[in-house]
Amino acid sequence: MANKKNQTRPPGVKAYKPGKERPPAIDKLLKPVAAAVAAMGAYHIFRGINTGIPRIDHDDAAALRKILYGTGPSGSAFAGSRGGGEGKGGMVVLCHPDGTARPVSSVFSDASADSNVFGPSVAEFALLDCELALTPPREEGDSIDPNAPSIADAFKIDTGVRPTIFVSGASVDGYVKQVPAKHLRTGSMLVKAVRSLLERSAVRVENSKELKAKCLDQKYCGLLLKGTSKAVEPYVKDMVRNLSNDFPQVQFASIDAASTMLSIEEAIPEFMAGQHRFIMFKKVSGTAAVIKKAEGEGAEGEEADKEVEDSGRLITSIRSYRGGTPLSHAYLSEFVSGTTSGTLELKKIPALPTVKTRTRKNEEAVQAKRRRAAERKAKEEEQRDGGVREGAFGTGADNKADRKQKRDELRAEHYKKNDVRERTPEELAEMERARRRRMEEEADKWNIGVEEDAPEVGDEDFVDEDLDEDMLLDSEDAVDLDEDWGSDGDDDIDLDEIDRRKQLLNPASEFTARKQSVDFCVCNKEKGEAQGVWPG
Repeated sequence: MANKKNQTRPPGVKAYKPGKERPPAIDKLLKPVAAAVAAMGAYHIFRGINTGIPRIDHDDAAALRKILYGTGPSGSAFAGSRGGGEGKGGMVVLCHPDGTARPVSSVFSDASADSNVFGPSVAEFALLDCELALTPPREEGDSIDPNAPSIADAFKIDTGVRPTIFVSGASVDGYVKQVPAKHLRTGSMLVKAVRSLLERSAVRVENSKELKAKCLDQKYCGLLLKGTSKAVEPYVKDMVRNLSNDFPQVQFASIDAASTMLSIEEAIPEFMAGQHRFIMFKKVSGTAAVIKKAEGEGAEGEEADKEVEDSGRLITSIRSYRGGTPLSHAYLSEFVSGTTSGTLELKKIPALPTVKTRTRKNEEAVQAKRRRAAERKAKEEEQRDGGVREGAFGTGADNKADRKQKRDELRAEHYKKNDVRERTPEELAEMERARRRRMEEEADKWNIGVEEDAPEVGDEDFVDEDLDEDMLLDSEDAVDLDEDWGSDGDDDIDLDEIDRRKQLLNPASEFTARKQSVDFCVCNKEKGEAQGVWPG
């Protein structure tokens, strides 16, 4: 220990004393911090001044009318606009005083530089003095009224919220809407808010009422029938969003087709799990909106309000996309363009489609409808083909000449095609004589020759009666005429019966002349027995 205390230290090094340290002076840290803050402030100031964001002239009535109402001729909305006036995108406007040195909000400038939202297809950014600009009239050509309220007052824009930003576009409810303060913290948050407000997306449909109000009551509606109850793939979302931006006149909707089904399933492509389908609707007439109309004084002197439909029953038409799967933006864009331009024809349906739960019973009913529709179509095609054949040859005496002419034309065409020479009348006559000779030869082969000594029918001398009687009595199957025929044991012979049997052997009868042998059965009901075979 003594050695450590007496140990010498290098010159200039003080002995270490615990608890005696001092912090650095604050004034030495203030200078670099102040310099950094000044540099950052200058950066934001100069960036706000040199943003390149165009400013809308508060005296330009046409530009204000186009931005606030969406009306006016096609073309750029204001000087420096890149939207082209096509109406595909909306506007994002920052209320910024005119002629002031106040910098542009960094949140607004960051959002305007974002490639995901900036551009004529989604949104265009601009500056406007909302307090100084007066509300323009809706009618084109009219100048701004000096006594008109400011834009901030007319559209209820709260200038106390900083930065004061509002959006305008066809997809915005009321066309003009201020961005809430909770979305103004960063540029990325403002981008999300702008996309949700301005980008047209597919509305969700769950039942028949929503289908009628959100889809069928629109002029054009594209319905996506999802093949799964889960979230769709990202490419499907992008495809629908791009279609919504490309066709602002079309309302796009989606429905879960895995758990629900339409009442017109037999008229659209068949459902397959996991595969999405797409159909287009076009309103023909009528509307689903209901208005109140006063009928005047009633029987009791009071005005009655009656809910009536605006212009009759809603009628729509449909066309299904039957292209390849999976769905792609290019093919669907061409399909939607064809239906909206009239290139593709839509079929009017008698009743509005409804939404039903997908069950096994409903699926079996759809399959039965599909089979009946296929059978009906096949039958119609068969009838149509038959009608064409009947119409081609005609019916009735008036069309005999036409039928003959048609046959002559077909015959001439056949002869020309097969290089057939038409025969002369002499050749035809010779062919007919040869045909007759062949027929006679064939007839001789099949004819049965008649013996020369065969007796003629009706020859009385042909049969020797004594000989025939002996043959008859010597036959095994012959009937013994001396046999007892009665039940009482009498030995009397029935002479009438013998005469009748002899008469059967008479060659003059038609029966004997046609057959060489005679088989007959004698039935005696009174005596109770009868059977005999008589040779000819």
